[in-house]
Amino acid sequence: MRFLSPLLRRIDFKTEQFQDFYNEKITYKTDKFILNGEVDFVISTGLRRAKKPYFFIQEFKRSEEYGNPRPQLLAELISAVELNDWKEIKGAYIIGENWNFVILEKLDKDKYQYFISRTFNSTFMDNLKDIFKNLLFVKNKIIQMTSKTSLSGYEQNDEH
Repeated sequence: MRFLSPLLRRIDFKTEQFQDFYNEKITYKTDKFILNGEVDFVISTGLRRAKKPYFFIQEFKRSEEYGNPRPQLLAELISAVELNDWKEIKGAYIIGENWNFVILEKLDKDKYQYFISRTFNSTFMDNLKDIFKNLLFVKNKIIQMTSKTSLSGYEQNDEH
């Protein structure tokens, strides 16, 4: 977090419509399974607790020997798509200094596909700039999404 926090603060994910949350629990249940877990980082609506998630970052692992963040991130992305009735969501996972961005698309009921970006090594300045640009892009997309729902009156700020 000592490395990530300054980068995430520089993006400033806190707006009137959404903000960043850490270590939030998420659950998605169907008649066939339950996805249950704790999210490392999420951009979401809500004031005290994450309510409607838009973007996840999973896991702040030193290396893959400490755990593979991809399955956990995919479970979070699927949960968010299903809970929000969306067709697509973005996320990222971090292993040591390496970042990968992910797009998950819902194809049909219980059918998904996902795409993983090239690896960005945050110890190289050009890659770090690309990570920053990707995070800014995500923030701007969320601003567009939340502006549309705020204008339609669908999403209201509350304390849930």
